This record gives sequence, C-alpha cells and structure tokens, in this order.
Amino acid sequence: MRVLHLPTAVGNHGYSLACAERRKGLESTSLVVGSNAFRMAADEHTELPKGVVNRTLRLAAIFLARRSSYDVFHFNSGRTLLDYPVHGLDYLDLPFYRGARFVTFNGSDARQSMPVAHNPHSPFHTNEYATLSDTVKARRLKSILKYVNYAFVLNPDLMNFLPHEKSMFLPYIKQSWFDKVDSKRLRSGKEFVIVHAPTNRRIKGTDIIIQQVNALREHYPVRLILVEGVSHEEAKKSYLQADLLIDQIRLGWYGGVAVEAMRMGVPVAVYINPADLKFVPDAMREAIPGAFLGVDSMNLFERVAELIENPRRYSQLVSAARDYVNRFHDPDRLVKLVIDKYEEFGGARCLM
Repeated sequence: MRVLHLPTAVGNHGYSLACAERRKGLESTSLVVGSNAFRMAADEHTELPKGVVNRTLRLAAIFLARRSSYDVFHFNSGRTLLDYPVHGLDYLDLPFYRGARFVTFNGSDARQSMPVAHNPHSPFHTNEYATLSDTVKARRLKSILKYVNYAFVLNPDLMNFLPHEKSMFLPYIKQSWFDKVDSKRLRSGKEFVIVHAPTNRRIKGTDIIIQQVNALREHYPVRLILVEGVSHEEAKKSYLQADLLIDQIRLGWYGGVAVEAMRMGVPVAVYINPADLKFVPDAMREAIPGAFLGVDSMNLFERVAELIENPRRYSQLVSAARDYVNRFHDPDRLVKLVIDKYEEFGGARCLM
C-alpha cells in the first residue's frame, strides 16, 4: 500500500505516521509544502515561491503530479494543497484524488468555542485566539468530511465537533520515540529545573506559568527554561535538562511535547479537562491521574511545590509517567489502528 502524508509539518505528525507505517511494511512518505517553522523532519519539503499566482501554480503542479500515484492520501492539520479558507475556497483539490482519503485534526484546525462550564480555563470561550471563526471552521468540517473516508483527532475535545461514526481519537505518535536516548534518571541536582515550550503563549497560559514559577523561586531553588524559536531537535535537548515539563494550563489535554518528555523519563504537569475524558479509552482514562501532575491556572504553585517537597511522590510520578507513555503511545501499536482504517476503506480503491 502506498501512502502520502501531506501537506503540513504541524506537530511532526505526518512524518511520524509515515515512519511508523514504514515499520509495518507500507510504502509511506511525507510531503511538506511551504512553511516548516520548527524545521520538523519530512521525507520531502518543497518551498513555495512568493506571490499568490506563483504559489497556486506550484501547488497545482504538485497536486497533478501526485493525485494518482498513491493508494491513500492522509492530510495533516485539516489542510489540503489547494485550500484558501479566508477566501471561502475550501479544499479545491480534495474531490479529485484517486485513492482513499483521510485527515488528521491537530487542535485549533477544528476546535471551536465551548460553554465556560465545559472547560472554565479554555482560551476558546470566544473567537479571540482563533485564526478562523467558528462559522468558518464548521463550514470547513462539513466540506472535508464530505470527501474523506475517515478522520483522526489528536486531542479528545475535538470529538465534540465531529461525527463519531466517521472519526476517532488517536493518541500522539512521535517519531522521536525511536531516538537513542537514555531515560532520564531521578532528579539529583540542587536546582529544580522546569521546562515550558509554548508554541502559542496565550493559548498555553505561558504568562501565568511564568508568574507562578517566579513565585516558586522565592521559596525553592527553581530554574525555568523557556523553549521558543528553536528547531525541534534543539527543543528535545532542552527537555533532557528538565526535572518537570509544564505543558499547558488551559486547553485540557497534553501535546506531543509531553509525549517526548515522558519518553525521556521527564514527568509532565498539565491541565486535563475531565469533561473530554469520555472520548478516551477506558484504560488510558484510568491511568491519567497517576501519570500526570494535574494543574490549572489556580493551583499551579501549590501542586509544583508539593512535588518539590516530596521526593517520594516525585519518584512515583517519574515511574508512572514512563509506564503511561510506554503503554499508550507506542507507535507500533497505535499505527495498527490507522492501517486498519486504511484497509477498511479500500486503500487502493478509487473514490472518483
């Protein structure tokens, strides 16, 4: 089966899936076109020329060269090659691929505003942080689901916006899983090193995190490392220095950075929204309270202080985090769920 992952590098998801699928014998490749701000790995990366006309011509050429060459086309971050949402021109190329079609939604590509009661910490109670309005996102979801066979979501809250018969929650698959790195030992230094990697400061609650860590510094030997504006490879080196990674305190789920850190033996503090745990497999849901340091904007100081003061609790969290990530984020296990869907919907079958 020949599989093409395209067209974005968001979350390194397309490349990670392609690598995991190759381990299972599929002819999978990832193609990134245009922006790749964090220099995420890709099998092929094509820069785009300046100017709308020139960019569109290049994208059209890529589409024509690829549309008939694969059994499966798997689109990342809810985007396709010829896709202009701000102009109301959604997924112009999508109906014309000759193969099965799948899409992965990574977060803000599908997430819409929800009532305050659903997630009191969410930055998405309004459209303040959205690049596209709820109306546009709803329109785009309806359009893309008309043509794809199936959708995967990397954050369980996105299941609130998709038809359950045509979508599923898929835990993060990270290619860095196979990096040759020793698992982090238990903390031994005098400083307690906290790492935070904000891709978007407002959405992750970075200002509050910095404020609370500064307050911790008044009582404990704490050092904060902010990971911003560096390559993915450089970011991973910073995670290895951490005694604790603070992921986010607003969104309600952990990101790929948390998976990478936990795989290294670094425990993670994060806000998990209980309202969305109904979309998570039972075993995973039951393991979450012990595997993460649960925090939010109101209790971050207290929860981290408890961890610093209790070496035994810290040791337990390190062990539970490592067990959790090995149990629920093993790419060789998760990719089977994806391949099963490819096979269920025909793979090589042409949908035209």
